[in-house]
Amino acid sequence: MHENTKNTEPEPALTKELCYITFGLDSVGEIYCDCSFDGSGCSLEAFGDMFYQIFSGDLYAPTIMFLNKYFSNTNKEELAKKLSLIIKEKFEKAALDATGDEVVIKPSDLGNRLNPTKQ
Repeated sequence: MHENTKNTEPEPALTKELCYITFGLDSVGEIYCDCSFDGSGCSLEAFGDMFYQIFSGDLYAPTIMFLNKYFSNTNKEELAKKLSLIIKEKFEKAALDATGDEVVIKPSDLGNRLNPTKQ
């Protein structure tokens, strides 16, 4: 991920935000991040809370609902369906990859290997 180096001021319609984090995707597929936080209107604790909610997954369902509403209001329901499928597949793949890295050994098997009994 790359930091947005544009340093552009928010558009007038976005000035209600006291602090924000945005992500974008450029033409070569690089993700960049931009944020605004000056500490006067948004406390460090509030910024940290926003950051936590974004990355803990707390905002996953509300964001999906927002996107579905956005696509519905712009008559792009088919795009919403495709996006939902892509996101679902990404999460399923990540879950499979995570479980594939785990080695599972029964405690009794480990005990038998460490302390073999004579027969």
